[in-house]
Amino acid sequence: MIYRYLLAVSLLLLPTLLSAEEKPTTATTTIKEKSKAFHGMELYFVRHARTLANELNRHTEDLGRTLSKKGKVQVKELTAQLNTLQFDHIISSPTVRTRKTLYPYLKARLENPDTYMDFKKAELWTDLMECCWQKDKTLGLTPKDQVKTYQVFIDKKYHPYFHFPSGDYAIHRNTKTYADGIAQMDRVIKLLKIRFSNSDKKILIVSHYLFLNQMIKRMANIETEHKISSRNAQITKLVEQADGRFKMVIFNNAPMHGLDYPEYYEKYQRQREGAYQYQKNLEKKKAEAELKK
Repeated sequence: MIYRYLLAVSLLLLPTLLSAEEKPTTATTTIKEKSKAFHGMELYFVRHARTLANELNRHTEDLGRTLSKKGKVQVKELTAQLNTLQFDHIISSPTVRTRKTLYPYLKARLENPDTYMDFKKAELWTDLMECCWQKDKTLGLTPKDQVKTYQVFIDKKYHPYFHFPSGDYAIHRNTKTYADGIAQMDRVIKLLKIRFSNSDKKILIVSHYLFLNQMIKRMANIETEHKISSRNAQITKLVEQADGRFKMVIFNNAPMHGLDYPEYYEKYQRQREGAYQYQKNLEKKKAEAELKK
């Protein structure tokens, strides 16, 4: 009699036990499925080609607009490199030096019978303009009523290749403090996530030295004390992960070999710094000689 009672109770509890055993498996499977289903965006960051301002370390408007001889060579090399990649969207700062860096690539795509059907104009975002040069980082955001704004236009020559998403021009807000610049950068990151997160899209972004250094560090979760130095016309690639973070897989055209940035820098970058600095000084002397002629 007792055995029959125990058997009956076991049969009644069996579905509950089976259900309890299945729950962890189902939860694990769901996590794995979500991870497999996630297709993060790929971001390709490029700093504009080298200018006379870079070589002379004198940042005037004219020198900043003018690509150096080295910069023009970099544009050709970058154009050839970009031709081997496929991008879903191209986004750029509207400054002259960033447009000059992208222009040959866009022009060639529009004129090529094999690529003109898929051609899309590059979007110009004023928030991609340079920021964060202020040395005093203790100042907070500039009050809204004190922030100056101005309209940014582009020459007709560039209209077939670039456009402002808002129309014929865009409004740029001055970054009076370092905090203003960080807020500007955060707006870019937020918009990128809203538009492209989990989209499997490949996005090319062309911007400036200080801006890119800050943005790459923020997105790749690199500590502030680690050095980041985006080089002219070289590609740094970040890939969005399922947990919302971004993994750096290429830095200044060099694969990361599966390392995190600090490890990579210690292992590969320091040995390149000496040769790079020598070349930089050499180019500066040549540019100074050019101006004297």
